[in-house]
Formats: sequence, C-alpha cells, structure tokens
Amino acid sequence: MRKRPFDAVVLSDLGSGDFGSMVRQVAAGAGVPTYLYQHGGSADLDAPSLLPWVRGPDGLLLYGTGTEADLAATVPPSIGRTAAFHAVGSATLDELDAKGRTPHHRRLRRTLQAKDSRPLVLYAPTHFATYFRAVGQLADHPVVPYFELLQRVLSLFAEADGVRLVFKDFSVANDETRVISDFIRSTVPDAIITTVSLRDVMWAVDAIVVDHVITAASEVLLTDVPCTFYMPSTTPQATKARCLLRAASTVEETEQGFVDAVRRLISTTEFPPVLNRDRSFLSAYGTGRDDKLSARRAADVIISPVSVQRRIDETI
Repeated sequence: MRKRPFDAVVLSDLGSGDFGSMVRQVAAGAGVPTYLYQHGGSADLDAPSLLPWVRGPDGLLLYGTGTEADLAATVPPSIGRTAAFHAVGSATLDELDAKGRTPHHRRLRRTLQAKDSRPLVLYAPTHFATYFRAVGQLADHPVVPYFELLQRVLSLFAEADGVRLVFKDFSVANDETRVISDFIRSTVPDAIITTVSLRDVMWAVDAIVVDHVITAASEVLLTDVPCTFYMPSTTPQATKARCLLRAASTVEETEQGFVDAVRRLISTTEFPPVLNRDRSFLSAYGTGRDDKLSARRAADVIISPVSVQRRIDETI
C-alpha cells in the first residue's frame, strides 16, 4: 500500500480470521480511509455482535435505513468511536432484481422436475454445517433446537402428495456430517436436495419457506412466489421488521405457528403469483431506496471525501 498509494479501501468483512482485518490495519497505518460494504444479513442485526463492523472501518455501507436504525439503536454507550453509517442499499440485490427470472431458470425448473409436474416448494434453511450447530440453541430459536424444528417441518412433506420438496443444501466443504440431508433421504424419499445457488433455484420453484430471516429473506422476496418465514426474535428491532415483512409474506413467531403455516402452504397445489408484493421490508433491509442505484450511492459515499481531500491537497 505504501508502494502504490490508494485513496480508499472497500472491504466486505472484518471478521476474525478474515483477510480484511489485516488490510484495514495496514490502511489505517497508511492514513487511507476504509469502508465496509455489508455483504449479507437482514433485519435485527445488533452492534455488539458486529463490533468489527461497527468500530473497525471509517464508514459502514449498509443495505437500508432499517439496518442502519437497528445498529444505531444497539450501540453500547461504552463503545466509543463508531464508523459512520450510510444506508446505500445492496448492489447485489439490485442486480438480482434487475435480472429476474430468465430462460436459464425455466430450464433449471424442468431439470428439477424431471417430468414430475407437481409444484416445487423450496426450503431454504439456516446455513448450519455441523452437529453442534444442528442440535444447538442457535439462530434465535429460543426453545426447540434447530434440528428438531427441521425434523418437524420437513416431515410434513412426507404426507404432502401434491407438492415436491426442494431442499437447498448449504453444506460446506469440510462438513462430513450431512445430518439434515440424510434425514430428508430417509423421511421424504422423493425430495430434491440441491446445491444449486439459492439465487438461481428461488426463481425455479412455486413457493418458498425460510426458517431464519437472514440474507435469504431479502433474496427470495425478489421473486413473485408465496413466501413463509420463521422469525421468533422478540427484540424491538425484530418486532418492527416483522410488521414490514408481514405485509409481503407469511411470518410466524412460534415453532408451532411455523409448522402450522408450512402445513397450510403445502396442503394445496395452487400457488398463484404474488402480484405487486409490498417492498417495504426489502427496501428497509435490502435494496435501500429500491431504485436499483445502490452501487452509485456507495460510490458517492466513498468518492466524495476523496475528492474533497484532493482539492485540499491541491490548494496547499
């Protein structure tokens, strides 16, 4: 960085073990401003669990005003300096939204169906890879371990003859457990377990179930298919977000409510498209102003102080 001066550095993560932390430290030593562009997540983010995000960079480029408000409301008084928060929107979501459903997705649907004309219902789970995560009390699931919840919901598909389960497998390279996939194969033999990217498979199905309001929530809301979410968190931030999400989809706060909602969803074979889906949640926690200009806003935030500094340097 000393050999080749930079005006600014943009990072996607500052987690432990991530290369971005080292880059930020080097940039700080060289007096180069750093910006962190939110790379995932959705509603109910909190500052204490994201301290590297909140304290590390000079600026934090966020997906929307909802995300900005959630972080600002949860910053501990003792934290001291924080990054400047900028609600710019997600350039990735903008790109997905602009592309929409393509001929590729229609071909993917035919491949998944394999001449079975039943409607496809996608289950997008939380990205948990190991036994510890699968049976632990994680992901805001307050009473029932996550694996038990998955068992209850996925077992419903064994009796739903009119639809076919498509399970998005988020397995990672070093995970040899495959506990969820093994359970599905033994319980719902005709289920489709796919490693196709969620950003593709979501356009090839008739309905979607998501059991944790994270990155996947904003992505699937770009489609026009019915969506059902499980969101048990009781924080003030989650309560507000849940109201927005309910305007666009089915949202349940309890395990039993979630199970019942999925049962109702797969009891039919008719899934009419959702026309004019409310985008308030998507705007607050994903696409910013919902105008597909998120990348431009992010660039404006980064470039503006650089331009000011250059004018100052030129006048000295």
